Amino acid sequence: MAELYLPLRILMGYHLRAFVGSSTILRLMTATYPCAVLVELAQGMSLIPLTDDLFDTIVSSASPVLIPPFYYLTTELEQQVLRCVGAGALGYLEADYFNGLGEQASLLWQARQRLVWGPGPGSINIMLRQLGVSAAAHHDAFDAVGLGKHRHLEDWLPE
Repeated sequence: MAELYLPLRILMGYHLRAFVGSSTILRLMTATYPCAVLVELAQGMSLIPLTDDLFDTIVSSASPVLIPPFYYLTTELEQQVLRCVGAGALGYLEADYFNGLGEQASLLWQARQRLVWGPGPGSINIMLRQLGVSAAAHHDAFDAVGLGKHRHLEDWLPE
């Protein structure tokens, strides 16, 4: 029976919802939404945490329609973000773990087409590899770009 790899950050708790892509693509979002915070990662990747502030700025609907299996990604959010970034490749992820239990899911928009992975282990790594991340000397693409640097969404924001 294969062992499930659960890094220490997952065992202690991990929560993130964010857009991930090249810094060039994500700068298009920060130009449109001043409350969007661009965080540089490794391998030319960056992320923009989907904070409550950013969500409320983008989504105006009182009854947003969620895109399964996500808890925060709505059809309106998708439309507005794709309007900003055009046909470039952009990823989105949600991960929520505590004490080894939880789930993750990710998707990739490429040429405005949606590819979804998850929920399930490894879905974030699949999306990152599709964006061109190489695991090389790391355990996986998640570690290679530095997504384990912080365990909570708020920790990615400047103080």
